[in-house]
Amino acid sequence: MDALGLLFSYQGRIGRLLFLVGLLVAFALLAGGVYGSFLLLEPAATYFRPVGINAGLLQTAFFVFIGVLFLWMLFALFAKRLRDRAHLPIWAPIAVLPVVAVLVSTGLLTVRPLVVVPPLVQDSIFFICGGIGIWILIEALFFPPRSPIEP
Repeated sequence: MDALGLLFSYQGRIGRLLFLVGLLVAFALLAGGVYGSFLLLEPAATYFRPVGINAGLLQTAFFVFIGVLFLWMLFALFAKRLRDRAHLPIWAPIAVLPVVAVLVSTGLLTVRPLVVVPPLVQDSIFFICGGIGIWILIEALFFPPRSPIEP
């Protein structure tokens, strides 16, 4: 399987080592994209200011693009690895529940929270979603393959 197929394809199965390599590459690409966007913020501001385009808006659009690309890579990696573990690939989005739990519990998704959630409910959401996501990550990283299922 080539590198693009590893990161972007939902077909096939991968082992633990290839899954770990794919995760490391995905996180490295995410970190590189975020770091690069900060490096290019000032030159973009001076270039786009005369035409009336806000560089912060461009940076936000780039963050959204990088985030969607990163989630696509995570879903593809988890789908292939879960298929190797004889689970349905539809469980792949559950692996990112800890990220969603952090965003919801801290209110990072909105500038002004639309609904005030009590701290006990925030903590409950965080621990339940985090526990499920961490279990899937542990199963994908440390458990050997099982008998195959049809894709």
